[in-house]
Amino acid sequence: MSSNHYLTSDDLRMLDGVLAEAGMHDDFEDAARRDVRSQAARYLISRFQEGARSAGALKRELARKVAARPVERQILTGSAFVSYQYGKRIEADRTWTIIHVFTGKAARRDGWTMRGLTREGAIRLLRTMNEAPAGA
Repeated sequence: MSSNHYLTSDDLRMLDGVLAEAGMHDDFEDAARRDVRSQAARYLISRFQEGARSAGALKRELARKVAARPVERQILTGSAFVSYQYGKRIEADRTWTIIHVFTGKAARRDGWTMRGLTREGAIRLLRTMNEAPAGA
C-alpha cells in the first residue's frame, strides 16, 4: 500500500472483500441493508486512512465496532456506523483536513472549511463531528 491516504483500486477490492466476509455483500436489494453496507464501508475507509491497512486489521476493527455495542444490538443494523461520517487527512503542507469519508471532500460547517488544522485540533474536531446525535 502506498503511504498516502488515497485509495487505490487494490485498496477498494480489499475493503470490498472485508465487507463481503462480514456478510455485507454488494448485491443487497433491501435499501436498509445497502445503507448498513455503505456506513460500514465509510467506517472502514476512515480506519484505513488512519493506518489500519491490512485486511486482517480492518476485519478486527469491524468486529470491534460491532462488539462495542450492547449485546442485544450486536447485529449490523447500521447504527454501529452512523456516527462515522467524517475522517481526517494529512495534507502536503503537514496540516490536517477533516473530510467527509464518503466523498473525500473537505468538510464544511457554519461556513468554515475544515483545513489547515493541527493534528490535535483535527482529532478533537473529528470526535465532536462524529458524535452520535442524542437518542441514537
